[in-house]
Amino acid sequence: MTKRLKILITGASGMLGRAIQRLLLEFPGEYVVVGTGLSRLEVSGSTASTVRLERLDLLDHEAASRFLQRHQPDVVCHCAAQR
Repeated sequence: MTKRLKILITGASGMLGRAIQRLLLEFPGEYVVVGTGLSRLEVSGSTASTVRLERLDLLDHEAASRFLQRHQPDVVCHCAAQR
């Protein structure tokens, strides 16, 4: 059995991050997806399901370091941005 790739998506409550997370969630046996956001932590999908995101303030260096230590992602897809 191969290890599933763990992917962390920052900014998963935004347009780009949400699209990437939805795409990756279509392959549940392939990836473990951890989505983060700062304020909008529940994102409704095109189906009846709601994706719950983990709160992460990327400007808080200590919190971000603890988050990375706890989750130990294989890949970080950085989609967080200011409007």
